[in-house]
Amino acid sequence: MLESNSTLDAPDGLIELIDQVKISSAHQKIINNLISAEKSIVLLGSLSQTLPDYSAIRMLASFVAEHTNSKLSFLTTGANSSGAYIAGAIPHRTECMETVTQGLATQQMFEQQLNAYILHGVEAEYDIENPDKVTAALKSAFVVSITS
Repeated sequence: MLESNSTLDAPDGLIELIDQVKISSAHQKIINNLISAEKSIVLLGSLSQTLPDYSAIRMLASFVAEHTNSKLSFLTTGANSSGAYIAGAIPHRTECMETVTQGLATQQMFEQQLNAYILHGVEAEYDIENPDKVTAALKSAFVVSITS
């Protein structure tokens, strides 16, 4: 599909964009995988929607999806939160949103000094009440800290 930029049936703006790109063997392999897949999808995440060149990214994604018989789809900003809720990855719900009383509130987690904590976008010593308790709990645990 993309082996020859000049023969593309695409809008002028897209052809100009593609002509600036050197199509590598990795690019071609991705295209071939999309074409040969029984079901394929070109998926744009929410971060792409915040980029200054989003219109060009979306145009390119749409073109690729159309020419590889793939579906074009988008992950919205709330997709992770909704997915976590539906999957039961929150303290007071199970999968399919059944109410339960299992799980701990934040302070309860630090009071019980658990073996492991996953922190996402948190500076525990600044963002959580009672930083001394938090620091003590984290020092004796396995901690995964994720920042963006």
